[in-house]
Amino acid sequence: MRIGEDMERLGYTRTDILGVRLAVEEALVNSIKHGHGYDPQKHVTMLYLINPDRVLFRIKDEGEGFHPGDVPDPTAMENLERPSGRGLLLMRSFLTSVRYSDGGTCVTLCKTPSAPLQTTKPPAGKPAAKTTAKTLVVEDNELARDALKQILLGQGFDVETAEDGRQALNLLRQHTPPDVILLDMLLPVMDGWQFLREFNGLQIQPKPRVVITTGSPGIGRDWAADHGCGGFVRKPVGERELLDEVRRCLNQRAGFSSTQA
Repeated sequence: MRIGEDMERLGYTRTDILGVRLAVEEALVNSIKHGHGYDPQKHVTMLYLINPDRVLFRIKDEGEGFHPGDVPDPTAMENLERPSGRGLLLMRSFLTSVRYSDGGTCVTLCKTPSAPLQTTKPPAGKPAAKTTAKTLVVEDNELARDALKQILLGQGFDVETAEDGRQALNLLRQHTPPDVILLDMLLPVMDGWQFLREFNGLQIQPKPRVVITTGSPGIGRDWAADHGCGGFVRKPVGERELLDEVRRCLNQRAGFSSTQA
């Protein structure tokens, strides 16, 4: 994970970069130490988005949760020598907002630029590959959905999004079908398994290629191929891996021509 590099490339100040790094480290330590009690069988999930408007991190643990209001105020006289609450105070001092949800097991960290961004020039060389291909991102998590969308938009893709399988099917029936579909499996209303069953019965040509994006341990590249999918990317999704998989699927589509650097 290259938090500092990505923020620096977009023009964030060194102070903003340091603050985000410290806040994220503090949130992760809180999840492992206080949320899990150092239980190696429990996992912490982290999603993040870095763009010129804001930096977002969503960190979720498998602990019992807590109520932020129950954390002692470390600035109160009676608590000055107690360590409890200092981490939360630290995060709030560095960030624009800190919001807890899911009973205290999930925290969303947000940082907006503290000064106008001074973007750096890209290194000399070949320009990034551009394409006119159309993609559909099917993902119920807002942060993950936005992150995938930003990656694809940055490479010139047209991007539509859906929050569940039913919404995605409606888009396929009502609009020109995309070239590639990025499909999460754990979806509300209609999950990825049911979507694939109905999608395979749709009479649309040329048929979009489906890339599975999931962290489910029972699903991998072989499973995706057995269910008629063109690609697979395991979460957390890396930008390079995602783009390589999407372009590979585009090359599989008969009659599709793309330009690559």
